[in-house]
Amino acid sequence: PGLTAHDVYPSIRVSGFNGRVTDVETVRVIFRSVEGYGVILKEIDINFEDDGAEIGALRTELHEKIWLPLVFSDKMMIQRDKPVRVWGFGGKEGDFVTVQLEKDIAKAEVQNGKWLCELPSRPASSEGETLTVTYRDQTFTYSDIWFGDLWWAGGQSNMEVVCGAEPEEEQARFRAGLSSDDKIRFFKQRQCAADLPRLDVHQGKWYDLTVENYRMFSCVAANFICELYRQTKIPVAIVYGAIGATKLEAWLPATEFGEDEYSKRFTSWFYRRQYDGEIWYRPIGPFHQMVEPMTDFNIKGLIWYQGEGNSRDERDYPYYAERLHDMVEYWGKRFRIENMPFVASQLAPFPMAEDSVYGFCCIREAVLNASLDYENMEAAFIGDTADETHDCHPPNKDIVGIRMAHRMLEKVYGIPGVHQGPVPNAIQKDGNAFVISFDGVGDGLVANDGEPLRHFELSADGKKFFPAKAEIVKDTVVVSCDEVQDPYMVQYAFKAVPKVNFFNKNGFVATPFRMTLDGLYHEPKA
Repeated sequence: PGLTAHDVYPSIRVSGFNGRVTDVETVRVIFRSVEGYGVILKEIDINFEDDGAEIGALRTELHEKIWLPLVFSDKMMIQRDKPVRVWGFGGKEGDFVTVQLEKDIAKAEVQNGKWLCELPSRPASSEGETLTVTYRDQTFTYSDIWFGDLWWAGGQSNMEVVCGAEPEEEQARFRAGLSSDDKIRFFKQRQCAADLPRLDVHQGKWYDLTVENYRMFSCVAANFICELYRQTKIPVAIVYGAIGATKLEAWLPATEFGEDEYSKRFTSWFYRRQYDGEIWYRPIGPFHQMVEPMTDFNIKGLIWYQGEGNSRDERDYPYYAERLHDMVEYWGKRFRIENMPFVASQLAPFPMAEDSVYGFCCIREAVLNASLDYENMEAAFIGDTADETHDCHPPNKDIVGIRMAHRMLEKVYGIPGVHQGPVPNAIQKDGNAFVISFDGVGDGLVANDGEPLRHFELSADGKKFFPAKAEIVKDTVVVSCDEVQDPYMVQYAFKAVPKVNFFNKNGFVATPFRMTLDGLYHEPKA
């Protein structure tokens, strides 16, 4: 779907044997109109001996028309406090397109088939402004435009799952939190991938998030923006782009892969998958179609729920934190955001095949490490979302979205309070015990069910672990066990489905972790 960014005008390449075309005299080309593109339906029979006149006529016809991407429509949300960028395609080279947003007017010159202009920034507002774009005899008018914060929601299927697929009790909780006065919007696009950069997304549309239509929206993303709006009252929107089963690397361009063995292995793996549909999993396939067409737009930041696809090969997960940072850096560069705000969810508890347990735990660990190693990256802990139905798409997506929102409420909006659960920050040995201190203590550490803390284990060599006794002593946890008199490593909740009870008194669950006297553990690279 869509035109390629390499050629604004349609182009055809025909190849044969020995440098010549055999047994072909004419090619019939059908230019099919697509809603919102303004491309004219036209059939052309191209004779290879003389096609200049017909192609020239089509080119002249296209020069007389412009079109705007689907993100421009009624009910759109534009990022507040940043220049308003308006762009589109078509028009005659050197001509000017007029863009007007209420009293602000700018002109954009057509250059290489594209035009773009910037208008002055706007503060947050839900008054409903009107944008008008004019070229020759064409006029595009978009109304009820708001200004607020736009967040991109990306990842794989746990970000993709819609509200309507969740249990009715969770849907009821979500509906109860919605109000007709909410200033919340959602840009939903169809899932697609492409081998080449696209100029537009496929079948995208803006919606108000309401009691009537909430079922069609990503449950994690919807809960995220609802919590942001409840806490800030700033108009907010989600731009959605996620595809189930994709690895993280599918959202990076091939140019971002280096010459190390990991990069070579992934590049080779991606390009071996040539059968239908596998384009979704290649480097930048989803980015070309779902993200790149939007990069002229301004956004606030990125929320991310992914990692299951990287948990099944032991050669993958030691690189996950680094690759996650690479992706955030690349997206930030493309969206022109230095230190782009970013929050990733850890993976939910899920009983999988025994040989995948370790990788799942390591991806959770990698998300934690990335949040601590890189300034603009945050992690949401969701260890209390265990699914009794053994579904790889656990319920309680509201918990995930709300936890993500709290990380951004603290880091981006500066709202005081407790916004995260316990995170280990120091460790020391006391006899045969480890004493661990924490950030995110809030009003105090607690076992939220009144039982002893579960899932703490000690090891003398980092390989064989024994269940340990863990006691809360003020703002620390003291961990010991009779089988390990000289502990080397402690791990907490390093299981596929830990039934956790370690929280702070503010209701936030602690992160899973592994730790030695050198600090939090990082899985070594092969």
